[in-house]
Amino acid sequence: MARSTSVAPVDNELRPPQQSRSRASLDRVLQAGQELLIEKGFDGFTVQEVSKRAKVSIGSIYARAPSKEALVFAVYDYAVAELRDERAAFEEASRWEGLSFDELVRAAVRETAETMLRHEPVLRVIMTRAAIDAGVRERGARQIHDVARQWEELVLTRRDEIAHPDPELAVEIAFRMFYAAIVRRISFGPDFGVYQQIDGDETLIEEMGAAVSAYLTTPVATVAKAKPKRGGRRGRPAAVR
Repeated sequence: MARSTSVAPVDNELRPPQQSRSRASLDRVLQAGQELLIEKGFDGFTVQEVSKRAKVSIGSIYARAPSKEALVFAVYDYAVAELRDERAAFEEASRWEGLSFDELVRAAVRETAETMLRHEPVLRVIMTRAAIDAGVRERGARQIHDVARQWEELVLTRRDEIAHPDPELAVEIAFRMFYAAIVRRISFGPDFGVYQQIDGDETLIEEMGAAVSAYLTTPVATVAKAKPKRGGRRGRPAAVR
């Protein structure tokens, strides 16, 4: 099934096709571009190789994408479009009916993590590139914002069951906590900087779901406001006698 190929406005914007034949050709170009991006990364991405793999002429590609940058961004948007489609489960109320709050939180963590891990190869390329590419970073920020919105809005439908005095803050912290763990796993692999080994992604997902649920539902997990240091005003050193 062809995915959406629309992109946010940029200086070199992809020109959308009008005919079904042209859309099929563009879909082949974007699919080939995604495969090349996974294999060679951004530095090894060339219009010539995309043309060869897609069996579409270079001239036809430039008729749609007036620059290599425009094509790269179109491939990026094509790659993340499938993730957006898979996240549709967050909008289906029936998917979450009948679950306890603990079950809902764990299932929401799992839904997000498993979707990301299914697309690990292309996400790894995108995440590592974002550190040095402002255009990729900007697109990535919009993507993360959408993921966070869906996850947090879902959990907040059960705000009365959140123990934290500030439910909006709590779900934001909870999202950042598990999302950062998954991003680290995808970006650098399962063994990067570990002190103790974890027995696979299933264990990581299960334990992150339990940790997030505990944070949201256990009163003792809420963090008290910092108290001023003894001997002086908060934020200023105590007077020396």
